[in-house]
Amino acid sequence: MLADTSSLFMPDVRRLQKIRKKQLQFACKQLGFGNITRNNNGFGDINLSRIYVDDKYKLLYCEVPKIACTNWKRILLMLTGKMNTTDPEQLRHILVHSKYQRKYLRTLNTYDPKEILFKIKHYYKFMFVREPLERIVSAYRDKFVTSNNQLFRLRYGRKIILRYRKFPTNHSLQYGDDVRFIEFVQYLLDLKGDKEFEAHWRFYNQLCQPCQLGYDFIGKYETLKEDASFILEELGIKGNGSLCPFLGGQSVDVNEYTLNGMGTFRAIRVAAWQYGPPEGDLFIGIDISKTERLLIPETITDIIAAPNRGIKERPFSVVIAPDCFAQSHEE
Repeated sequence: MLADTSSLFMPDVRRLQKIRKKQLQFACKQLGFGNITRNNNGFGDINLSRIYVDDKYKLLYCEVPKIACTNWKRILLMLTGKMNTTDPEQLRHILVHSKYQRKYLRTLNTYDPKEILFKIKHYYKFMFVREPLERIVSAYRDKFVTSNNQLFRLRYGRKIILRYRKFPTNHSLQYGDDVRFIEFVQYLLDLKGDKEFEAHWRFYNQLCQPCQLGYDFIGKYETLKEDASFILEELGIKGNGSLCPFLGGQSVDVNEYTLNGMGTFRAIRVAAWQYGPPEGDLFIGIDISKTERLLIPETITDIIAAPNRGIKERPFSVVIAPDCFAQSHEE
């Protein structure tokens, strides 16, 4: 059963949803994005391949990398009743995103047009977002720093280094294993066209089309615990303890705590110094005060150990369960 305390914060969750939806409606109007449209080929440019369907609970979940998508897929897999475990943690990351996903989960684009429209209209649709700059930092740390992800380093790292580094070594050009954050940022700024944006740094509107699909719930990584509890109760999903045994946990994933706990711009500065001093102005195009610009630290030790030193930062106040909704390095 759901924790008894869930009802205490639900009014706040509903109130925040109204605010988020109003903000979304305003942005969609400003950008000129309207309702879903169809053409002779079905749904045109609407991307339905990242929207997962559960017909039993009548839900549609849009996957956004770097926002606990692995653990949401684990929950969807557990809901199928076909997993040989009662512990979602036992579902290995690599299998969740490959064998299990292909065999047990179904995406919206695999249904016929009439079924798609019916599910969009009648199913409970939800997606999650995250402070965009922090998501970029998280993607950089995951794909180019903390994990030994050869695919991303070879496919993107070598290209980025070749394009933006003045005097790259042969090792860097061969392995792409020391991409600097400023190089990664410049690569993103220079991308043109949706196809060049890999999913881990693709825009939310390109992944989930929130203006066209009208989601019932827009969750945020920063309020993940509360939002997840609300969604599960709204869907009538019982046995929540077995699906997400640490939903009421008091710990956070260490990697993501160091990212979210320090505030966006300090997190950017940490990333910037990952492979030595950044070349150029990291904050070009970013709205950052002159005071904060002057606080760029001198050494890597200064970045990690120094106090806030007057920087106005968003406090880290959300408790995220360590094993159910803590961000995976591998997403």
